[in-house]
Amino acid sequence: MKPGRHLLDLVLAFSLLLGTAAPAVPAQYWLKTYGQSSNETGESIQKTPDGNFIVACHADYGFMLLKIDINGTPLWYKQYSAPERSSIASLTLTPDGGFIVLADTESFGAGYWDIWLLRLDSQGGILWQKTYGGSDYDLAADLCQTKDGGYLISGRTSSFGSGEADIWLLRLSGEGNIVWEKAYGWPGFENPGGIYQVQDGIYLMSTATTDSFDNSSSNIFLAFDDNGTVVSQKKYWNGDPRIGFVSLFQISDGTYFLEGSYYPPITDNNNITSSSWPSDSDILVAKLDNNWNMIWGKTYRGLDINSGGLALQTRDDNYIMLGSSWSLFDDNYIFMAKLTNQGDIISQRAYTGCEDLFSIQEIENDGFILAGYTQSYGAGTSDIWIMRVDNTFNIPDCGFAATSNIEAKSLSVNIQSRDVNIQIHNTNAIVQDTNIVPEENLIKVQTFCQGDSYSCPADKLYGGGSQEVQVLRAFRDNVLKRTSIGQKMVKLYYSYGQLISKLMDQFASVEKSIHRISDTAVSVLTDSQHY
Repeated sequence: MKPGRHLLDLVLAFSLLLGTAAPAVPAQYWLKTYGQSSNETGESIQKTPDGNFIVACHADYGFMLLKIDINGTPLWYKQYSAPERSSIASLTLTPDGGFIVLADTESFGAGYWDIWLLRLDSQGGILWQKTYGGSDYDLAADLCQTKDGGYLISGRTSSFGSGEADIWLLRLSGEGNIVWEKAYGWPGFENPGGIYQVQDGIYLMSTATTDSFDNSSSNIFLAFDDNGTVVSQKKYWNGDPRIGFVSLFQISDGTYFLEGSYYPPITDNNNITSSSWPSDSDILVAKLDNNWNMIWGKTYRGLDINSGGLALQTRDDNYIMLGSSWSLFDDNYIFMAKLTNQGDIISQRAYTGCEDLFSIQEIENDGFILAGYTQSYGAGTSDIWIMRVDNTFNIPDCGFAATSNIEAKSLSVNIQSRDVNIQIHNTNAIVQDTNIVPEENLIKVQTFCQGDSYSCPADKLYGGGSQEVQVLRAFRDNVLKRTSIGQKMVKLYYSYGQLISKLMDQFASVEKSIHRISDTAVSVLTDSQHY
């Protein structure tokens, strides 16, 4: 029997593995997409005081806020559109239950792009909105709330400073008025990262700088006080390999935890010839003491290309590492791993179908909730991807789950630091009010995994763990998921799997037909050397 003769049978049988019976009660763990017909990505997810979650989302020509409950059910969804391109940088909860949104836009302001700040109430209504910028490009990076109710913004400016693009700090009052503003940089190009308050009146920021030192890319850590005065600054670089830190925070013992990318050197007869940048990278995790000296460093590698996203310290004083990977078959994987305080892997898990994860929150004694985006599933070109997993990152019986093979290795070289002398310039931003009005829109939600309420039709037919079920799942994971047309089949049947399962429950004739098709598919797969 030739496999090609029964491709339709194989596809129909494959659909049996994707159905989920409608649950009587909401599942504890789940995976859902949210979107419209355009591009949406989940950039940040945070828990709100009422026990629900707010998701900040990038969208075409603006941004969106989506509020969901613990089961992923939308409570409200609002879109903040601008005439031209805009991009959200961060969302921060305010003490009164509202939000402060940091973005940048080319729709309003004094230059090509300006920083855009919006203060919202707890329902997403706008209290005030302003732009900050000069005559050129000014982009947002991060925001930190200050103890007096104001805000400290980090960004990148080409309107002011000494180089091609400099770090830009703006200290604002609670009403968005400028208290002080400064540009920090060198003749090269600076790209600021997150900003954090590490102790009373002292803030820490990481930034990447290009061609400012040694004709290479470096990473700079700056500590400064509430007046913008730099109190400490160090540069981290390691010769040929290029290091990019994307996450930095102080942990409970006063030391620091970093996650980023490490581009290992390419060797020829044991001589370093070049860096693998930008084609290949490992995830880099490093622990620094309170003087910013490296205690230990490790690299993590799995499939072909790994990139680190962000990190989280858990309540049990371990750490969460997130990343994405692309395999030889062009499959997209996202993975998450729990690390000890020495960087050893405790648990890890991977999922297909998601291009990247950008945010994670711990749910007290009950796992994690994560946000990212997918271009393979959902309603539009890209959709928001949100998943709730248990403490081992598992969603029971989820068809997207995949084997994660991330391995840790001690960093073979020391990340060295040295003191630097950054140039500081006063700036004079132009502040303008904007007047957008949020729109309440409908959003399409699709559920793909429902954890403890999952019911697989193939399990009904053959019994869970049977040889037939294993054969069909092997075809799904090892054949269909590794081709573009197979991925389209996955998307189609994930959309109709619930309907198939319901029909099987209601009509014996449907179950009988599905059983016949499935038996044929199992026979084809079992007899064929090709599969």
